Amino acid sequence: MISTAASLSTGVSWASLPVFMAGFGPILVFIVSSFNKAAYWRIERFDYICGLVSILALVAWYLTKNPNVAISLAILSDALAALPTMLKGWKYPETENGFLFLGSLFSV
Repeated sequence: MISTAASLSTGVSWASLPVFMAGFGPILVFIVSSFNKAAYWRIERFDYICGLVSILALVAWYLTKNPNVAISLAILSDALAALPTMLKGWKYPETENGFLFLGSLFSV
């Protein structure tokens, strides 16, 4: 969502829609899992680190007035945030559905 806001601030319009959708999907998952009584998730230190990098992206954008800095840090934050999912899939492959990963490959 930081990358969407930064790209919109530079005058990019419809080209930022895929970036918005890449952020909107995880927000929907978060909302749905919040209402699902069977869902289980625990925030750990690594999650806080990813959140800190996202906050740094906003602070850097504010201080430098350069949206490209925010986009770069947001990309770094997204890459870091993907690591726990990839590690879980590596350690416990039976808990993942391969079709979801295959679908995400073609969605980009």
